[in-house]
Amino acid sequence: MEKRIFDLSAQGTPLYHFWSSCIGAGRAAEGLRADWQKQLARTVADGTPMTRGRSRCLQSTLMDLTWIRDLVKNSAFPDIEIHLTEWSSSPSSRDYAHDFLPEAAYIIKCNVDCIGLAHSLSYWVFTDIFEEEGPAPEAFHGGFGLQTIHGIPKPSYHAYCMLHQLGNTLLEKGEDYIITKDDAGRLRGLFYHYPEEVPSALPMSVYPDHDSAEKIQNTGTAKTLSLHFQGLTPGQTVLIKTLDSRNGNAAWLWKEMGCPANLSAEQCRLLKAHASALKTETAKADHSGCLDLVLTLTPWSVTAVNAE
Repeated sequence: MEKRIFDLSAQGTPLYHFWSSCIGAGRAAEGLRADWQKQLARTVADGTPMTRGRSRCLQSTLMDLTWIRDLVKNSAFPDIEIHLTEWSSSPSSRDYAHDFLPEAAYIIKCNVDCIGLAHSLSYWVFTDIFEEEGPAPEAFHGGFGLQTIHGIPKPSYHAYCMLHQLGNTLLEKGEDYIITKDDAGRLRGLFYHYPEEVPSALPMSVYPDHDSAEKIQNTGTAKTLSLHFQGLTPGQTVLIKTLDSRNGNAAWLWKEMGCPANLSAEQCRLLKAHASALKTETAKADHSGCLDLVLTLTPWSVTAVNAE
């Protein structure tokens, strides 16, 4: 029999214990029950502690994430990372709310509100190409995705594009805005209008009822913001891009087409072009590096203000 020789003086290579990095809690509400926590606490005594907790957390808002954060803080694992890897405005892949403008404002508001409460808030999912409920019944059917089955970007897709453009330095945030700067010191800001008439998560609009989603989209009144920026470079150009009910919202054009269940090649092309076109304006800082803007935000609209 061959003798196996192991030299403990060898240098070796780093070993990442990926098996101990994350434990799945299932649905957050179930995973954070007291009896589940009691069972999890046993792993401390057994020498199998985890460094990250993962759960589904659909329809969660600031209140929910604050509760989760506080509960974990007082658990047997107060320092574990919190990863919410299945998050959206609803648990249904047949909810027209996913296709319309309010989803974008919901995404941005929840992410900005919940900064510092979790290590990740992962949207469920990237595309409407999704198997659990079977083939998509129509081009727009309330699927989970940021894009339709034809690759048409939804307002939710633009929400993540805008979030991605924020800088790594937070200057200030409030109930309807966040101001940051990037590594080059350039302004990166977002302003959004989540109407007070909808105080929490978005109501569901179950397929085939897209009229309910439109009713929510039409809820609220416009508001005007007077903004003053200073510390810009004199003469610096600022790009202002707005996502609203007519710009970057393909569901509006789809309805104008008569809500076709199946798209022709030309309809698909027109919808993609419309979905990609945000309202775009520019402004320039004055000689002292200041800029005054007046923004009118219609309900659920989102405006990105980025210095070039």
